[in-house]
Amino acid sequence: MTAFDGHLVAIAWEDGLYRVESPIDADLDDRALEADGRLQDVSADHFYIDEAAILAKVDLPKYFLPDGDERRSEAVNWHQGLSKDVSFVLYHRAQWESGFGD
Repeated sequence: MTAFDGHLVAIAWEDGLYRVESPIDADLDDRALEADGRLQDVSADHFYIDEAAILAKVDLPKYFLPDGDERRSEAVNWHQGLSKDVSFVLYHRAQWESGFGD
């Protein structure tokens, strides 16, 4: 069975320098990202899918998982704790093989 993991990386940009502020393993609403055409294929090989989206910090809440999804709070709490220096967020969606049958 294949599955996907989500990863968020907050990036600050100040005086022409980039700095990773805070990475976290958390999922976003992939359907909303796909519907808006935000996910891009960044796969390095043909065996697994890697997709990425670059989102403005202020736009990230549009892509939180729906209310009621127990995983939603991970991204919400992380986003609320980001510093004012964060300009944008990289979302990486990585496919992996679970080893269990489909």
